[in-house]
Amino acid sequence: SSPPVPGSQDDSFVVVSEGEVSEYQSTTLGIYDKVAYRFNSLPVYVQRGGKRYIYKGSSEWWYANGDFGAETGVLRTKDLNSTGVQWYYGTGGGWVNNDTTIEIVPLSSPLAHCLECKQIAIDSSGKAKETVPEFLGIFDSVDGVYMDGRPVYINEDGKFFHKDGKATYGVRTKFTGDGVSVQSASGPVCAFLEKASKSERFGHGWRFWTGDGWEHDLTLGAECGKF
Repeated sequence: SSPPVPGSQDDSFVVVSEGEVSEYQSTTLGIYDKVAYRFNSLPVYVQRGGKRYIYKGSSEWWYANGDFGAETGVLRTKDLNSTGVQWYYGTGGGWVNNDTTIEIVPLSSPLAHCLECKQIAIDSSGKAKETVPEFLGIFDSVDGVYMDGRPVYINEDGKFFHKDGKATYGVRTKFTGDGVSVQSASGPVCAFLEKASKSERFGHGWRFWTGDGWEHDLTLGAECGKF
């Protein structure tokens, strides 16, 4: 039978999307590692620093889900080697398969290279710089720490920047805590990809918290400063 994942010898892979899945089910993206446990006689993969599992159900579907073993999920496909519209994601109103960008790639893939970024710069020349300056600046990766299958970063003011079990990336005072002060528009596999500033679901552009509400700043964004 064909290998269940690209390069069946690989113990890790990355789920990537720069389409609708990065808006609706971005928590399923990122790095997954194979574990020793098998389910339905096939490998099980656990999201690095996350709450998702990828496993084969008792029928023809592979699921990405936080409820391990359930015969459903928020992302599914019949073949982990498939790409695009052969993947279905949940929107709350049923299964949709219109994301042409979703696929599983090895860690060595150019599509996963962005995860190797060691330093991210979050900058603004607009209102965010005046209002939330301590939530901007240079963020260095925290060695070995991941959330939602992606690296965690921290700046010199001790503010954390990471994917957090929600649809977007955020800068916050407490690690894994609430109270986001700077937020991306969507949640592709890396925060400095162009897709992170675009969302048909939530509206385009990064935004910041003024204390009274959210405000968009079109000059606000992230880029990798050092690999």
